[in-house]
Amino acid sequence: MKIMFICTGNICRSAMAHRMLEKRVKDLNRDDIEVYSCGVFAYNGDRPTSQGIEVMKNYEVDLTSHRATNIHNSNIEDMDIIFTEGLFVLLTLNYFLNGIVKSFFFLFWT
Repeated sequence: MKIMFICTGNICRSAMAHRMLEKRVKDLNRDDIEVYSCGVFAYNGDRPTSQGIEVMKNYEVDLTSHRATNIHNSNIEDMDIIFTEGLFVLLTLNYFLNGIVKSFFFLFWT
């Protein structure tokens, strides 16, 4: 199963969700789940925010090696499940992808 998290810049929300789930998958010794993330307006190679890095330390997740991926450089069409992080992202995906993707889940982060 391939799972993707998508937000705007792929430097905080989706990056954090990606690495958190990736850690959980590894902890459970699951090799049948792949986790990805990207951003609808991400700059490829951007580093995660310092706030995101600090928050993830509380969960023993290292976010420092994460690098942003723009949706156009992603493998989104291969995903089984996609979590969008905000209504704006969902609407933007619908516009950009024109029905390519099978499933979307909307997440609201406060």
